Parts: sequence; structure tokens; C-alpha cells
Amino acid sequence: MFALNYRRTHSIGVSLGIILMITIPFVVVGVLFIESHYLKKKSRPAT
Repeated sequence: MFALNYRRTHSIGVSLGIILMITIPFVVVGVLFIESHYLKKKSRPAT
């Protein structure tokens, strides 16, 4: 993915920016999912 963008734009900064714009939403959703899981686990009474 990075090489494809780099060949098209010939700029490392632009290529990294494009990759980050694509991947950051997935990272944020993953972090929120993990946090939600631990909050639910913490609030549930132990059996």
C-alpha cells in the first residue's frame, strides 16, 4: 500500500499521510472496543 502511494506521489510525507488517514479510524475503533470490553468486565459482578 505504501509503495503504491509512494510511486504515485513521489513524496514520503504525502504517502504516510494517506496511509495514516486510512488506518487511524481502525486503530481508534479497536482501542475503544478494548476499553469497552474492560469497562464491562470491571462493572460486572464476579461469579
